[in-house]
Amino acid sequence: MVSGRSYLQRPIPLAIIILVAVVIHGPLLLMELPATTSYDANLHIFFGSHYAQHWFDPWNEKWFAGFSQTTYPPLTHQWIALLSHAVGLTEGFMLVQLIAVVLLAVGTWRFARLWVDDRAASLAALLSGEIDLYVEYTGNAGLFFNDPGNAAWKDLRKGYELGARLDYAANHIVWLTPADASNAWALAVRHDVADANHLRTMSDFARWVAGGGKVVLVCSAEFANAGTLRALERTYRFMLRSDQMIVLAGGETSATITAAAARPMA
Repeated sequence: MVSGRSYLQRPIPLAIIILVAVVIHGPLLLMELPATTSYDANLHIFFGSHYAQHWFDPWNEKWFAGFSQTTYPPLTHQWIALLSHAVGLTEGFMLVQLIAVVLLAVGTWRFARLWVDDRAASLAALLSGEIDLYVEYTGNAGLFFNDPGNAAWKDLRKGYELGARLDYAANHIVWLTPADASNAWALAVRHDVADANHLRTMSDFARWVAGGGKVVLVCSAEFANAGTLRALERTYRFMLRSDQMIVLAGGETSATITAAAARPMA
């Protein structure tokens, strides 16, 4: 047996985080908004223009009767200078900003993974401000805010309203309109087992297990311990013993399938 894992429960791939960063910030930089709304932007462009003309001389005589530009870390301005020869100073600045946005997102993601799992690292990238949009499983707000037993999580509208209110109060994160998608768990049964025991529905599976069917369930710790399995057992009136389960810490899909294939039905 294999428990299905919703796409919305998986860690956000790094490529998606980068794509979101580019999609959100790219158009703003393409419109060159920083050049017209930020004093600092023009300062950095000014520094870049000096390196474009005097690469090996950090002394700039065009401001305050002369000063050393190494009072600012020079790498960013030198990148602007290099790109300016191809696209111009302002456009070079915008490209460097876009590169910085992407590197910040990647850096937050990579550093967070040293201490927490991939899913939490995705949240870290969001809360640090390095990404602007994140896909989340509505009911997980119960875990984030230490209130998993609240009945609101079993109601789509109430769960969304409660999660949105809590997340905005704690993190100033705005929840968008919920997607029209099912976030239900599912159990997958090997084809040969389903055919041999005439299993087509969850009710069929429950009757088979309750009648002494020999089964081993491979699932994630989240599925086994967060109440989902127990809720299914109560609803369909069956019970799995501990020796009938293989519980994986992460529950990543490929690992789950591999474990299920490696251990035949008892």
